[in-house]
Amino acid sequence: MPPQRTMRDRDFDLSDEDEDAEKEDVVEKEESSEKSNVKTIAASKLVLLPKVLHILNRVDLHESLLENNILLAIRFWLDPLPDGSLPSYEIQKNLINILIDLNIANKNENGSFTKYLKESGIGKLLIFYKKSKRVEVNLKRKVEKLLSDWSRPIIQASDNYKHKRILKKEYDYKQHQIDQTKKLKQNLKKTKEENETRKKIKTAQVNKSQLESERKMREEGRTVIPVSSVRDYKYAPVADLEQLKSHTSDLAGVGSTLGKNELYKRINRKMGKK
Repeated sequence: MPPQRTMRDRDFDLSDEDEDAEKEDVVEKEESSEKSNVKTIAASKLVLLPKVLHILNRVDLHESLLENNILLAIRFWLDPLPDGSLPSYEIQKNLINILIDLNIANKNENGSFTKYLKESGIGKLLIFYKKSKRVEVNLKRKVEKLLSDWSRPIIQASDNYKHKRILKKEYDYKQHQIDQTKKLKQNLKKTKEENETRKKIKTAQVNKSQLESERKMREEGRTVIPVSSVRDYKYAPVADLEQLKSHTSDLAGVGSTLGKNELYKRINRKMGKK
């Protein structure tokens, strides 16, 4: 006799539909908690922003802030939120202006500038801002200028126009014309060779396919129908019309005109005898 199920067992005997509904409830709760966390993070940043700007705007603290890796903290503030959205426009605008005011590129003593960038990883984030379509246009321009200023010390390029080196090269018009003509001839020769090669390959393929079809038909004992094909001749035949006319007239005199005269004479002789 099977054991009877108690009320407690019945309470915990959930159907598949109940289990699915319970899972959906759990997922919805997790998503709502994540959304609330994102909203909390964004709201808390906006609340703290005035205090942060009050410290960052103090020029006398810039050196010490850079030494204490303030760029890493700024990167955390500019990082996208957990749901993938960007920080508020106020945060983006103010912190990008702070990065410009820090004037890091001109404080590159003993390579400290590159050290700050490597430790913070803010350069990669600004490249993301530069490529993103969600960033406001004016902020994008500031980011591009900032990246340009930061890259100059790395590649040892000056922003002074007087220091700019312009590469120059003398131009010889006649030599240019000679080179162009030579290049054109080479291209024409190459094109001609390619066309000839292509033509030979095509002819070989046609001849091969024709020979193959003729061989198969002979093996099967069928009549081979002549097919026109592309042929290459060493000497092309020439038609001599004058020679052809003289040959035709000779044949006509021997076979037709002379024969008719003899026949006419015989008929006259017979008519005379009568």
